[in-house]
Amino acid sequence: NPLSADRQMSYNDSRAEGTRAAVTAMTDMNNRCPLTSYVLVGVSQGAVIAGDLASDIGNGRGPVDQDLVLGAMLIADGRRQAGVG
Repeated sequence: NPLSADRQMSYNDSRAEGTRAAVTAMTDMNNRCPLTSYVLVGVSQGAVIAGDLASDIGNGRGPVDQDLVLGAMLIADGRRQAGVG
């Protein structure tokens, strides 16, 4: 059960669900229209998801070829190190 006693999903479960949703959406679109280009955008937890997905794609582990990704914009990325980038 992904919900705690207070009916809140944990951060990790929520992030995993968001990642699954993004991968599914990109996979489905790529199957329907294989030349579609993508820009990954995320804010806060979405930035962590988009950043992980961009890394996976760039390292050949993503749902689409890296040549189809035009860029990624991460706002309030929880993994960004202070003073870097």
